[in-house]
Amino acid sequence: MIYWKKDIPFYFIISLLVVLVYANTISNGYNLDDELVTKNNPTTSSKGENSLLNLFKSNYDTQVNISYGYRPVTLATFYLEHKIFGESPTVSHTLNVILFALLITLLFKVLRLVFQSTNPYVLLFITLLFAVHSAHAEVVASIKNRDEVLSLSFFLLAVWSSFSWLKNRKIHQLILTAALISLSILSKKTTLPVIFLLPCFLLFKNQLKFPQFFIFSFCCSVPLALFAFNFKLLEGSLVLFTSQLLYVSLFFTQQHIILQKWKLEKTLAYVISAAIAIGLFAFGLVGNEIVLWIAGLIVLLMFIKEYFSFSHVVIVVFSLLGYAVFQRIEILMFAIVLWSSFIFKTDISLRRQLIVVVMVFGLTGLAAVVKADAAFVLVYATPLLIFLSKKANRYLPFILSCSFIVAALIFGFLNIFLVAIFIYSLIPLIKRSNQYYLNQIITLIWVVVFSCFTMVSHFSANDTFFKSGEVAELVESSKVDKSLSNIEEGRKLEFIENTLVANHSSAQRLATGLLTLGEYLRLMIYPKELSFYYGYAKINTTDFSDLRVWTSILLHLALFLLLIFTFQKHALISVGLLWYLASIFIFSNIPVLVAGMVGERLSFTASLGFCMLIGGIINWAKPDFNFKRIKGVEVLSILVLLALGSRTFVRNQQWESATKLMSNDIKHLDNSAQANYLLAIHTVKEAERGPQVDIKKVNQSIRYFKNAIEIYPKYYNFYFDLGRAYLVASEYKLAKQNFIAANELEPNALLGLFELAKVSFTLREYAEVTRYFKLYVTQSKSNPIVYELAAYSTYYMDDFQESIRITEAGLSEFPNNEALTKLLVDLRRRMH
Repeated sequence: MIYWKKDIPFYFIISLLVVLVYANTISNGYNLDDELVTKNNPTTSSKGENSLLNLFKSNYDTQVNISYGYRPVTLATFYLEHKIFGESPTVSHTLNVILFALLITLLFKVLRLVFQSTNPYVLLFITLLFAVHSAHAEVVASIKNRDEVLSLSFFLLAVWSSFSWLKNRKIHQLILTAALISLSILSKKTTLPVIFLLPCFLLFKNQLKFPQFFIFSFCCSVPLALFAFNFKLLEGSLVLFTSQLLYVSLFFTQQHIILQKWKLEKTLAYVISAAIAIGLFAFGLVGNEIVLWIAGLIVLLMFIKEYFSFSHVVIVVFSLLGYAVFQRIEILMFAIVLWSSFIFKTDISLRRQLIVVVMVFGLTGLAAVVKADAAFVLVYATPLLIFLSKKANRYLPFILSCSFIVAALIFGFLNIFLVAIFIYSLIPLIKRSNQYYLNQIITLIWVVVFSCFTMVSHFSANDTFFKSGEVAELVESSKVDKSLSNIEEGRKLEFIENTLVANHSSAQRLATGLLTLGEYLRLMIYPKELSFYYGYAKINTTDFSDLRVWTSILLHLALFLLLIFTFQKHALISVGLLWYLASIFIFSNIPVLVAGMVGERLSFTASLGFCMLIGGIINWAKPDFNFKRIKGVEVLSILVLLALGSRTFVRNQQWESATKLMSNDIKHLDNSAQANYLLAIHTVKEAERGPQVDIKKVNQSIRYFKNAIEIYPKYYNFYFDLGRAYLVASEYKLAKQNFIAANELEPNALLGLFELAKVSFTLREYAEVTRYFKLYVTQSKSNPIVYELAAYSTYYMDDFQESIRITEAGLSEFPNNEALTKLLVDLRRRMH
């Protein structure tokens, strides 16, 4: 094993530091969200009926409006832990520290393997910086965040395995790499961006031949296709196809750059433009934003002049993907016309012409099925007819196209696609030597015109020539049976969790995303103020008038310029920047909304890239960096490690319990509604744990509930749980006032109606009980207690007939209910 004996002192220092900084977490108890995997949770409890195999058939956890991620490997570790050791916070925390220590030692090993020529003391500093960074306290101190440690550990093992494959070319090492990538995703999906970047890194670092690169990239793409969308066939196929297309494009782009001996500036210009185009395509498809997809088409046009064939094929492929996502038939027609025009390439072989014909025939048939119109085939088979007819006579395409336009004018089906076909039919009329260049110009114009056409139709009140109802049948037939892939993820976010759930413009979302990225960067550079929760109003929807947004733009622009300047010159910096930016972007609220808007645990994988960036800058500034010869830079680096380690040590102690953590953080989160609410919930639970209710703590929780309501008075749960807190304090009238306030926000909430019925019964307001009972049973008849409350209320009001009716209705639903049975006997005795 390379460097193993020489590096033994380094591993000792790493292990010792991890133990010193994180050992104090072992005495902590359970904390935030730990009940998802502990406290006899039926999914992971050794006392439950679940088997290890069943963990791979369901979500991490499922609650009302929440389906947590698919993380069976993480659940398996808790399941086995509880089988062997039983449930104990001490055991869980101990295992977390051990797993984190193994991750850190593995990190140093992989850094030494990947950056073999780099100063080992710089790599040691990167490892130690990542180990003690204060933003990681949540990951280690919170039991349930073991998923982050496992995911990154398996990915680093995959990197190690891939380098072994590069050295030995053994098939089992390739299979092992794919398996480790799978385990990483099945632990948590945080590593998806760096998994995607892994083949790119190996390509540029090792100059792989195409078969080797294709095989390796395929082995990385398959786990992404299988697990990124939890075995969903359509989404997985799109991931596999798109990722392989991007990898192959990257390979040939690199080869072209090498052969053409491009300068760095030109290379970066094209790479960045391609990245922007692909990014717009991707976000347009994932976010179902057709405007972004169109913008990707426009950006891709810059490649048409020099790389016509490549761009031509890529645009067609992304058009077909666009049709699959947006289900707009004009996109399919655009792809048919564009693909057919390939016939006009002067150097196209007979085999490729045949491929064009077959593909056009298939796509036209698909369009005909969607339209359910046989005449449609004749009209839109014209690209195939006129483009191939040039072989017989160069005037024939023009004549046929004119004929179809005349027919379209007579029968009223003229549209932009027939016009495009007519323009393409002019190409054979020009001398053969100019056909190729004319085709480029026409294609360029056609893409621009189609983009404008689609944009206008998207924003106009009238839809395009093809109404959305025309594709309904195809959409319905293409839906996948959810029983085949029933592992769903996601949750309904509330405004207090993420302010972007409210109506907002694209500019506001982008500005808020940039603000979020700025907060993550602050967390990386200066993690003094750590929070158990962010979100409203710690982070809020903003726009480009916010100075903080522009600060974030300038900082990230500086990072981007640093990436350009150091690309291929300083590997640690460029790899670190790519790692950080790719990993953190998915949590910026731009691609998807994030609960809490910012999360320290979400920055865990990205922070490794940031640590590599810092190490790369040190290596650049001082190549002879050495902890054995401590001078200015070494002293500063040690002080940074000591400061972060001390801060992390203190933060670990604050994670002793949920109440202690929240009570500490509320000092700087007093303007966060959700933070006050969560602290109130945990405080009132703690007040009820002893043999007697701690009224002092109940009153504290009531104060926090009121703070949350003052900050954001439109959230049902705030009033509902404040009402419950008043019940604990035996303040029944105040409890009812808050249940009524909650009911005004959500009149059909069953829990609210139930509590109103109960507290009204306690206050002997029996008419109110029957009113809430009627509202309740119109929605649900599954609660026997509401029948009991209403039956006894009408009994106490001497309305025996109504009491009998309600009692009999309750017994019809719950025939074995003793309270209702006894009441019915008493009522019948009284009536007789």
